Parts: sequence; C-alpha cells; structure tokens
Amino acid sequence: MKDLKNCRPVNGDPGEDRLEMDLMWSDPSDDHEGCRPSERGGNAFTFGPDVVEEVLDKLDIRAHQVVRNGYEFHAGRNV
Repeated sequence: MKDLKNCRPVNGDPGEDRLEMDLMWSDPSDDHEGCRPSERGGNAFTFGPDVVEEVLDKLDIRAHQVVRNGYEFHAGRNV
C-alpha cells in the first residue's frame, strides 16, 4: 500500500518499468493462472483469477480493455 500511495501521475514513456504503468496497462485473463507478459508487449501483463483472489482485499482492480458489450466480468465476477 505504501508503494501505491507514492505513485506519480502517469505521463511517462509506456515502456518505463514503473508500478503506475503496470497498474494502468495490465489486464485480467481467465485463460491462465498467475501473471504473464501481455501479447501486446511493452511492460503490460495479464493476471489470472488466482491473482485476483490474492489481492482482492487489498486493492481495487480495473481494466482499460474495450469489450463488445461495454463490460465483461472475470475471476468469478470479482473483476
């Protein structure tokens, strides 16, 4: 939580290895467990339902993905 409180506004290079960029560009995935590099490249990651369960009580998780119906649920409707 201390790291989150120290986050800076995101207006740097998307390739920078910063927590702010990871939080902004990482996406949920029901296709795997754990975290994996995103197929989009850069420093983006995808995270599985197990990661959601692990941090559910600690953070709010959001995604920037555009989906056909305007919203989509992952990890048992927790994301």
